[in-house]
Amino acid sequence: MGGSFEEHPDRYRSSSPAALLPLGIRQVLVHGLSDTVVPPSMSSDYERAARDAGDDARYVPVTGVDTGV
Repeated sequence: MGGSFEEHPDRYRSSSPAALLPLGIRQVLVHGLSDTVVPPSMSSDYERAARDAGDDARYVPVTGVDTGV
């Protein structure tokens, strides 16, 4: 991003799918429930926001899968 959010808020906003809703395309969010880097709630919250904005979005939680990091 070339710097922090404080330095380049426009870059961060334009790279956030949630900030760009509705996207107008079908979205499937597959997320491992054992992910320790990105909380699965981010995907479920995004699905709700996308649907509220009129997008066709589906959240698919996967048990026992993490980031592999």
